[in-house]
Amino acid sequence: MEKDILKQFNTKWFGDKEPAETNIDYDTCKVLYTLGTMYYKGLGVPQDYQKAEMYFSASQEKIPYSKIYLGNISMYGLGKDIDYERAKEYYTEAMTSRSEF
Repeated sequence: MEKDILKQFNTKWFGDKEPAETNIDYDTCKVLYTLGTMYYKGLGVPQDYQKAEMYFSASQEKIPYSKIYLGNISMYGLGKDIDYERAKEYYTEAMTSRSEF
């Protein structure tokens, strides 16, 4: 059931594109951020850092706090190789961004 819901969500909002390739509104970004958090922490879904990274990447323009999670994924090598430079970039961008979220 989880896969069906995610597939419907992705198809409705992104079609055949990856989420990060689209221009999406703030409310959709909040949903993507929430999905990223669920996958990052394994809340109600199996923990999956690659999916978390995808959703955080898609929401980072309008939800800068996503960059904190992206920094953590890079810094600790969660589901990928450790990349301290990229982590530093994400953390710096998060500190200089403003958001209502």
